Amino acid sequence: MSETLAKSDSQPAATDAAAPTTTPTLKVITLQWSATWLALASLAAVITLCLNLAKPAAGVGYAYALATMVCLIAALTDAATGVIPNKLTYPAMIAGLVLAIVTGIFLRFDTNWSGRVVQFLSAPTIRDCLLGFGVCAAIGILSWLLSGLGEGDLKLIAAIGALLGLSASLKVLLLALCVAVPYALINILIAGKFNTVLCEAAWRIMQLLAWGKIDQRDNIGPATVMPPHKSIPLAVPILAGMIAWQLVPAAWLAPITGG
Repeated sequence: MSETLAKSDSQPAATDAAAPTTTPTLKVITLQWSATWLALASLAAVITLCLNLAKPAAGVGYAYALATMVCLIAALTDAATGVIPNKLTYPAMIAGLVLAIVTGIFLRFDTNWSGRVVQFLSAPTIRDCLLGFGVCAAIGILSWLLSGLGEGDLKLIAAIGALLGLSASLKVLLLALCVAVPYALINILIAGKFNTVLCEAAWRIMQLLAWGKIDQRDNIGPATVMPPHKSIPLAVPILAGMIAWQLVPAAWLAPITGG
């Protein structure tokens, strides 16, 4: 499975009618999603093991690590191209349900090893997974209808709900909102330069990691990059919310989220 995302390096056309018109150049990256998901699942497992060995009290589980990796990839693609691919969000939703089912199975066994598996996964129950998915999807749909939230953002929010469950996902979204609002205001004040910097940085990171097949083609057409003033790559604040959730004391969020 592969999917192509694109970003254009447009150059202004000459004002002189006699001068030749410069056509946009479109940088293209083809993402190999089978390899990407294998890497995501493996890295999430390694990160979970390392963090639990180094700091067991942190309580970082596989579901959180996987959700964070998904948000990281979403932030890169969203910042670089304005697109969060379906081949990232749909499998993430399925992964959340699978982890919840596996957790439910192991909870039926009253043994030390089953308890360790449940602790390692730290995934929501099936009920919590479905609640998280449903509520987050509802929030995303309302935002899509009322404020023009992108469809990719909607699916990413729903995937986080499935992976983390209701309570945790609401805390992540609250923290993401705390980042998104000042980001958007500052981005408008500085004429969209935040978006420009993030776009270039994300593209260079993807090139540096040699993630996918990177090519450059001419005369392909306009890119699907977000307008610099009117919108922001929402996956970036969501990633910040995921990270902040582990750093912000739970007591600070309890009055708002109810626990």
